[in-house]
This record gives sequence, structure tokens and C-alpha cells, in this order.
Amino acid sequence: MLPSAIATVTGLALDDVNQRLAESFAVAITVENFKASMPPESILDLRGKAILRDGDAAILGQFEASVFDVAKLISVDEIPDDIKIVLLELQNLAQ
Repeated sequence: MLPSAIATVTGLALDDVNQRLAESFAVAITVENFKASMPPESILDLRGKAILRDGDAAILGQFEASVFDVAKLISVDEIPDDIKIVLLELQNLAQ
């Protein structure tokens, strides 16, 4: 749920995405806490589907965009550290 990727997919300004996240879901997401191995507890407890695509306040629910569209816009430097570790482990197992 990287706000910059959501903003690009939806065409909303980054400030608008951040405001919606804050007002509707009481959360602030930065690149640093998005990719951290130990992010703030509030990030760990998020209901990503409800925020992005399910429910009345879902950000992507009002646009023709999917979570995959958002994921495609996350740069290598923005990928969460834990995901990088899992992918490297899977690559090692496949060899």
C-alpha cells in the first residue's frame, strides 16, 4: 500500500491519497515504514483489502485499477525488505 504507487494508478495527488488513508483508516504510510522489516504495529495490523479494494472507503474501488497495477509501480528500492528476503530464499531453493 505504497501511497506514491496508489497516487500514480488512481491519478490522485499524493497528498490526497495520504489524506484518505489518514481520514478513513487512521494510518500514515511512508516509504521507510512500508519497506521496514519491523514496521510500526499499526502498519502490521492494516486490512489491506479493505483499504485498497473492498468496502465503502476503498481507495481503488472508485477507479479502474487493481492491486496488481499498484504493485507494478513499486520500484526495487521500495519493495519491503522481508519480501526481498523471501524471494532470495525461493531463488536459492530453486537452484
